[in-house]
Amino acid sequence: FHEQCVERIFLDLQRLLKPERLSVHARYVRRGGLDINPYRSTELASPSNGRLVRQ
Repeated sequence: FHEQCVERIFLDLQRLLKPERLSVHARYVRRGGLDINPYRSTELASPSNGRLVRQ
């Protein structure tokens, strides 16, 4: 579900704005403290996956 949300946001933004570059990175924490950090980008490099304070 989380990956589908990021993919939908990415495709909607790409279709509406037609940017040269686009990255969407979501940070979710499920009950039990499991991180879910889906990432979609037109770039090859991926972001660091460090934990945030709230994670």
